[in-house]
Amino acid sequence: MKHMTHSRKEIHILGSKTQEKIVRSEQCPKLSHFGIALLGVSRAESPYSMSTSINPRGFALACIGGQGHVLLNDRWEICRAGEAYLCPKGSPRAYRALPGHPWDFVWTIYAEPPRWLQKLPTDCHLICYNQALPLSSAVDGLYREVNGHNEQIFATQWASLIGSYWNATTERGKTGGRLHFLWEKVDGYLAYPWTLNELARVAGVSSEHLRRICLSETGRSPMKHLTLLRMRRAETLLLNQRLKVSAVAESVGYSNPFAFSTAYKKWSGSSPSHHWQDDHPS
Repeated sequence: MKHMTHSRKEIHILGSKTQEKIVRSEQCPKLSHFGIALLGVSRAESPYSMSTSINPRGFALACIGGQGHVLLNDRWEICRAGEAYLCPKGSPRAYRALPGHPWDFVWTIYAEPPRWLQKLPTDCHLICYNQALPLSSAVDGLYREVNGHNEQIFATQWASLIGSYWNATTERGKTGGRLHFLWEKVDGYLAYPWTLNELARVAGVSSEHLRRICLSETGRSPMKHLTLLRMRRAETLLLNQRLKVSAVAESVGYSNPFAFSTAYKKWSGSSPSHHWQDDHPS
């Protein structure tokens, strides 16, 4: 049996297998200090789905494990571990679990969006975020405290840790750091045969310095980050358009469809020939 709530602006389908631990600001007043109204840790399974045409408050979701869909610019994209989905106030917001793919994530709804979220443009964002696991541990600790001994001094410490994790790490992740301009340009020309030296030239640094900055900001080498951008674009094309594998491969810089298929399967675990071919957003 599945639970569904529906209003003019919001649809929430929970599903019988989904599990959630939720904490409200009324249970821990310290959360209000960070503008947080509600937060939780979820293990979602299909048909879990959440959507709202007008997001009345700020929202942030960080993937712990598995994968799910998030809506970006009217397209469904995959959100994996190491990524966060950010929705400024007023933006449309939608995310859902995928059939056969349990999805673990931590999320926060803001009554008063923090400064870093207010600064974002009104569209939603998918960013690199490597603090989802400790953040979820802090939310789990707060949940156990407010539903157990309910010692406010400990609950306050958990809440402070949660607020700090979001404020500090998301601020770094949302801008893309020093290489934001580089990756923004590369994302517009993924079919170009980029090399490490060419990336370094565009960034205005040596190839070794580029490698150090990229490892510091993303945890990946420049060429691996390039592959990530290409695979994300390929996944979007396969998900939202009925294109041949060869056409997708060419659009993201692979002249050999077999090499592309191998790289894609290594990255996603599924071959591009059947990945999401019947699952397109309406």
